[in-house]
Amino acid sequence: MTRCRRRCVSAIRGQGSGFLLLMGVAFLSLRPLPAAAYVILTERVGGKIGAYYWSVEEMPISLVVDGGESGLGDIEVLPFVEEELRKWEEAPYAFVRFAVEGMTQEDIDVETLEDESSPFLLIGDHRQEIIFDPDGEILSWLGLDPGSILGLGYPVVEGADPEVPGPFTGEIIDGFVLINTSGEQDPESVKATLIHEVGHFLGLGHTPFWLSLVGDDENGDGHVSLNEIDFSRVPTMFPFALPDDALANTLEPDDIAAISALYPEPDF
Repeated sequence: MTRCRRRCVSAIRGQGSGFLLLMGVAFLSLRPLPAAAYVILTERVGGKIGAYYWSVEEMPISLVVDGGESGLGDIEVLPFVEEELRKWEEAPYAFVRFAVEGMTQEDIDVETLEDESSPFLLIGDHRQEIIFDPDGEILSWLGLDPGSILGLGYPVVEGADPEVPGPFTGEIIDGFVLINTSGEQDPESVKATLIHEVGHFLGLGHTPFWLSLVGDDENGDGHVSLNEIDFSRVPTMFPFALPDDALANTLEPDDIAAISALYPEPDF
């Protein structure tokens, strides 16, 4: 699952299962539509339907962070990543825990991913990586456009991906987060993408949340213009970048409801 720039249409084949995501939005003029809540990723395999989830027994979920070039300049990468992970851990009524094992000694790039002897193969290596793509080459290698895709969060479910055969239960057993840091991106944009893609990694889908729901139709013409929208209320799992990315790197009520429904606290 991906996060896109302000105007884009993406068709991404995800999880190796034939799931097709097709979404597009024009920010400048939106007609009010009925409200829609959060989405939890689900799959049908052999007549069996299951929601994507990490087992509580797997908590904390172990992660390693790409130790190569991050594209973040002088920013200390590990604290930068841990800050965004904590936002999911601190979501009210939810039980999510991560264990960051540190940074890799090697650069996770296309050469590394193509090397079958490498411990980092994205899928089937049972290592959960957070990878930075400072030149967009990994996204291109995956067949995606680094000019429109800001990041990718990929949960791997046994039995749902042909590369990971086994009985399908919906349980996530592997995954990775890939962050596009090519081009001109400020830290707030990267933070917004990181927290969003971690949401996919945990099993959350894109919130079909229309911006008209957080705007006022001041002219009474049935349309909401850009300057009438309160972007601070748009969920983090909305699939497109916002004009101010600082507004997109905090969890909103819809995000909190989603993560607490999928990973409720034991006494919730």
